[in-house]
Parts: sequence; C-alpha cells; structure tokens
Amino acid sequence: MFILQSRIISIQKLLTISLTGILYLTVRQHVARRDSHLSSDVAHRDNHLSSDVAHRDNHLSSDMTAAAAFKQSDKGAQLETNHHTGKSAVVSGSSRRYLTIAPLDGSFGRLGNFCFRYASALGIAKANNMTLVLPNTDLVREMRRAFQITAPLVSEVKVDTSDFVKVIEKHWGVFDTRYFFLPKSANVTLHRVYSQSWKYFYPIQRLVKTELKPQPERSNDTHEFFRRLQAFEGKGRIVIGVHVRRGDFLIPANQRWGYAVAPTAYFNRAIDYFITKYTTSKLIFVIASDDRSWCEKSLNFSGAPHHFTSGLSALEDFNILTQCDHHIISVGSFGWWTAWLSKPGTVIYYKDFPTPGSKHSKNHNPPDYYPSKWIAMS
Repeated sequence: MFILQSRIISIQKLLTISLTGILYLTVRQHVARRDSHLSSDVAHRDNHLSSDVAHRDNHLSSDMTAAAAFKQSDKGAQLETNHHTGKSAVVSGSSRRYLTIAPLDGSFGRLGNFCFRYASALGIAKANNMTLVLPNTDLVREMRRAFQITAPLVSEVKVDTSDFVKVIEKHWGVFDTRYFFLPKSANVTLHRVYSQSWKYFYPIQRLVKTELKPQPERSNDTHEFFRRLQAFEGKGRIVIGVHVRRGDFLIPANQRWGYAVAPTAYFNRAIDYFITKYTTSKLIFVIASDDRSWCEKSLNFSGAPHHFTSGLSALEDFNILTQCDHHIISVGSFGWWTAWLSKPGTVIYYKDFPTPGSKHSKNHNPPDYYPSKWIAMS
C-alpha cells in the first residue's frame, strides 16, 4: 500500500513537472510571438518614422537651400558702395530703379560679348523690375546703330551712375541666381560682368531676338549676299553657316589660359554630319573666318558647294550667319550668337572649349553656356 501511494505521488509530481514545462513552453511561445509582433510593429513604426524624417529633412534641406540662396542673392552679391561719396544709391519706393553695365577695361567688349552683356542685363533688369540704361561708349553707340536696341543711354535719362551699388561677377560662364534678387531699394551697376549664360535671358528670348535684329538699312547687304548666292547655286538649298575663329586664340598666352582652337577633325566631322543627313546636292556651306587660308587647306566639304564671306565687315558676317538654316560654330561668343539668333535649326559646337582643366574652364559650366538642344562634338 505504501509502495502504491509512493508511485501515485511520483506520477503526480511527474505530471506537475510536465504540466509546468508545457505551461512554461506555452508562455515562452506566447512571449516570442508577442515580441515578434512588437518587433514587427516597432520596425514598421521606425520605417514610417524614418520615411517621415527623411521626407521632412528633404523639405527642410530644400527650404534651407532656397532660403540661403535667397539670402545670398539679396544680400551677399558682393555689393560695394561708392568710396568717394559713401552713398549706397538708395532710392525711394516710388522712384524708378536703374540697372547699368560698367564698360570692361574702357570698352564694352567685342560684338559677341556685347550681345551677351546686353541680353543678360535686359533679362536681369526685367526680373528685378528695373530699367536698363547703357553706358555711353563708342561700341554701344555703334551697336545701337546696328541693331534695334531700345535701351536708352545713361546720358539720355540723365542719371548719375557714380553712386550705383556694384554687383561683381564670380564666374563669366556660370549662371548665377543672385542677379535675380538684386537689392530692392538701390540702383545697380553690373561691374566686371560678362554674364555668358542663355539662362539669364531665356524668359525674354523673343524680346532679345527683336532687340538684336539688324536695322533695316543694315539688312540690305545680307539680302544682296544671299541673292547672289542663289543666283550662283540655285534656290532651295539648305544653308549651313560655319564660323571658324582662330586669330587671337592662337596666341600662346591665350592658349595657356584655356582659349582652345577647334581642330580640323572637329570641323570635318561636323561637315560630314550635315552631308550624311542631307547629301551634297541639297547643301551649301557659308564660311566666315579670320583665317581663310587655313580653312581652304583644312576643311573638306566633299564636293558640296561652299562660299566665304571674305571682304565683309564683322557685322556683315554676323548678320549673314544669323540667316543660315543650321550652324557649325567653333569657339567664342561671336559664333555662339550667330547660331542663337538664327531660325530654329541644328547647331554643332566644339565641346572642348575652354580647354578642360584650364584656368579658363573653372569659370565655365557647359550646361549654362550651351543650350541643351545643341550638339557637342570634338
């Protein structure tokens, strides 16, 4: 009897232990499932939090960048007051505000530089609700006789520019948004500014093309050139304008700075592009260059008719090229503007200007200088 009771007690203990173990395992599994759910919920929550934080930070970063850009544009644009008078050219809220451009080294640059500076200044003035006035220099007066420019001279509006706030350019070929946030209560001089980016005047490109149309009396020479060309080659041909600049870009000091000269291979590759696309029977090439002898020796037109504009003035060359259907340009602002002012067509440019890695290239951002639809070749 004692033995039977002992066995019953042992069995009860075993059952208690087993039940305890089962209960323990059940609790552990429940806890594990709970922890798994908690972990999943936490991960899900953290993912949402991470996404929200990233979204918030992106907005903050964007807002801070925009705010910083606005602050820099409005206040950090290298402003200088006139050292002789100590004035800052502040004007009243009801007064007309003026924008002008300081001549470069006693001049206004050459024709292409003038076009960039005028078009960009016009775009900047419009963006800031200012009136553009031009310095009274020989080149400005010449350009007003050549093109249909409407901006008045400083002397015509009788404004004193000596007290204008100066805004100094950082890079000649890099679009700078500071110019669209000029001081709101001052007249401004764009000082030592080339502003060579199409983005400054893109919003007013129709106006710029109107302003830089030749005066009617200046169009006669252009019409006569194309009349003779058609009489000689026949009507209906597609005209490819080719601008080849060498001259001052061959000076060793200029080349060391980064003024690259487009090589023979570039021009012939660009010529082949148009010949392949249209065939020689449909084309005629018009070449304007400061080195005709080099062109005659180096350029291969594969039998396509071609004519030089030799003996004409720079302005006549300029106006003729703007009337071409498509363009091959080399280097410099002259060729750039003949392509930009022409009818919509294909434009091929030399992509290694300025020389990559040169000092000059540090002031140049290709997407700011060349419109995106133009074709780069080397």
